[in-house]
Amino acid sequence: MRRRSLSLVAVLVLALPLAAQTDDVPPVTETITVSAASRRPERIVEAPASITALTPEEIQRHAVDGQVPRLIAATPGVQVPQSGLFDFSVNARGFNSFLNRRVLTLIDGRDPSIPIFGGAQNWASFPFPLDELRNVELVRGPGAALYGSGAYNGVLNMVTTRPRDEIGGAARIAFGELATLRGEARVAKNITPSLFGRVIAGRFRGDDFTHPRVTSVEYAGLPRETVAPADDRADVAFASLRLDQSFGDKHVLTIEGGQSLVDGVLIATGTGRLNLLDTRRPWGRANFNAPRWNVAAFYTGETTNRMTDLGSGAVSYFDTYRLAAEGQWHGVFARDRVYVVAGAAADNLSLDTADPTGRQTILKQHERERGRAVFGQLELVPAAGWKFVASARWDDTDRKWRRASSRTTFCRTAHDS
Repeated sequence: MRRRSLSLVAVLVLALPLAAQTDDVPPVTETITVSAASRRPERIVEAPASITALTPEEIQRHAVDGQVPRLIAATPGVQVPQSGLFDFSVNARGFNSFLNRRVLTLIDGRDPSIPIFGGAQNWASFPFPLDELRNVELVRGPGAALYGSGAYNGVLNMVTTRPRDEIGGAARIAFGELATLRGEARVAKNITPSLFGRVIAGRFRGDDFTHPRVTSVEYAGLPRETVAPADDRADVAFASLRLDQSFGDKHVLTIEGGQSLVDGVLIATGTGRLNLLDTRRPWGRANFNAPRWNVAAFYTGETTNRMTDLGSGAVSYFDTYRLAAEGQWHGVFARDRVYVVAGAAADNLSLDTADPTGRQTILKQHERERGRAVFGQLELVPAAGWKFVASARWDDTDRKWRRASSRTTFCRTAHDS
């Protein structure tokens, strides 16, 4: 079955002259630059969406625990309920559910979600220490017109630090309650005057705070389960390699890849808890960046060799991957009064849930699904303090479970940092 969808957004932005209200001293928000709202750099006070940008100091405060959703847990309008050590449901504006796919998460433009679970995140498998993040931006509100249906309620955009900006090495060892032990290390080096490289590796082990529910439960009202977790001690390891080749001052080719290994993680779903064992997540990306355009391709895979439903005792397996490519261009015309963003994307999904004997455990058969899209945004600045923004995205896909959203608004925006 082939589905086509069209998403449209139109926004009128009124930007007040804040500097004039403070004796020409610009507030700190006027100096913050973001890119997630319009897919191009702009000041946060001019972004046509509610967006929060974390400072490096805020990121550093959470680097030791390695739990990515905690970075945005205190953000206004965001809900981050936690069901296990690495089991979070991140959403905004009061809409939330298990394994939700309403806030798109991106790492350097790469989508690390799990297609077999409707695009939910495996937060335990993020392949870097949190202090490797240079920028973290959260757009609260519909972003489907630029990013697709996965951004129904927002976009969490994370950008890692370039190797050239952190030449040298660093290591961290952390320990604490729940028999927690975490070790992380990275080395960045200037290989040639124009080639920079970085290697990152880490390991985490720790008990989860959930308990078996075969004979008793932690709280009244919880259902008992058929089987106990085979392993309730989380064990996570990751490693990656990145190379940045510069061509002149403003053109950079990035090639990066790595793998995460996750074992013993518990996740909660609408039907009960799942115990994931022996999960492997290989990934890679290539990106060529120029001042006005960007071309990227990425691969994200996930193989779980045993997933047990603790309520029923059923055992499942899955082996999935996403291969995607995207090109984007943005330009400015008419003396900074017209901004244009345009791009195209394509992706290819493979979803297989066969057990070692070849019998499918979740799907009826091995599924392969393809999609393509074009998107764009037009910004008009007719006068100082006013901005009109119109966005559109067209998707053509044979993915039966993909949904589309559309929205048209006329509003005055409020911003926060």
